[in-house]
Amino acid sequence: MVKKIFLSFLILLMLAPLLFAQVRRVTPNELTIAWNEVTTDIGGDTITGVLYEVYILQNGADKTDESLWILSTVTSQTSATISFAGLPTGEYLLGVRSMYNVGETTLYSEMNWSDVNGEMTPDPFVIVYAKPPVTPEGLRIP
Repeated sequence: MVKKIFLSFLILLMLAPLLFAQVRRVTPNELTIAWNEVTTDIGGDTITGVLYEVYILQNGADKTDESLWILSTVTSQTSATISFAGLPTGEYLLGVRSMYNVGETTLYSEMNWSDVNGEMTPDPFVIVYAKPPVTPEGLRIP
């Protein structure tokens, strides 16, 4: 009986990383992401005119340090095409937050980062930005 419990525990331990794994998507240049439209404030009241800020952050960087966030775009749409041009190769997270203007004041939601599992990002992901190799030169018949 102890042997069965130990074996079951060992199998669960080996499978645990797969249960919480993030999808890694490789992209050579750009990627389109989408999210659900925000139509209410946190109190449940209907709002209109919501804008979205889309950010890029190097994987492993401090998510609370906004100086590390790279603003990709601001849009009123619920999707955006993100360009990785000019960034070094590596792993990146994408983040979206909503913003709503009330008079001269702008109110922001919390950031929804792509690697956070849960209700806001049901299928977490990390982007692997890789530049393709250069084109071979000197093509000839030897």
